[in-house]
Amino acid sequence: ITERKKAEENIRGETAKLSAVSYLLQETLMCDTAADVSRVCLQAAEKLTGSKFGLICKVNPTGRFDIIAISDTGWDACRAPKKDALLLLKDLEVRGIRGKVIRDEQSVIFNDPASHPDWIEPPPGHPPITSFLGVPLKSKGRTFGLIGLGNKESGYNSADQEMVEMLSLAFAEALHGKEVEEALKESEERNRALLTAMPDLM
Repeated sequence: ITERKKAEENIRGETAKLSAVSYLLQETLMCDTAADVSRVCLQAAEKLTGSKFGLICKVNPTGRFDIIAISDTGWDACRAPKKDALLLLKDLEVRGIRGKVIRDEQSVIFNDPASHPDWIEPPPGHPPITSFLGVPLKSKGRTFGLIGLGNKESGYNSADQEMVEMLSLAFAEALHGKEVEEALKESEERNRALLTAMPDLM
């Protein structure tokens, strides 16, 4: 009976993972921008893990962090003025437990993050972080960002990690596709603008 229960749990877990990836891929097809793709992924990750809030970070060309998606609940829980909080979304130093995910290129679970040696106190106004799951985002073997989730009441476990890792693979592909699409559109618009500005030589 025990083995049967374990097998049933494994099947349910795999089914949930596949459903999550399928949902993400379907939803991202309807997204207009890379920012929309990021928001859809973050919402799915929060819902699947029971997280209170989360964010998605991307390493920018200077090697620092840009936050490209942050949950509405994260904003709602933040007590800092929004104009001050917005300054904390771009060009952040790669450090702390988020930096550890990037440096080690591995997922991390901290259900008592404040006791970890890499812990850094959140900025004033930030809600307390009681648990944390960080999953690296990878494309072609290179880590380019992370999905960070916080404050699951019961704490994170390996099933949560595996779920978000699978979701991250689908997200990385969808994000890359949308970024390429946006770059092509920008290039076409620039070309049209140049043609319009050129004098009529005929």
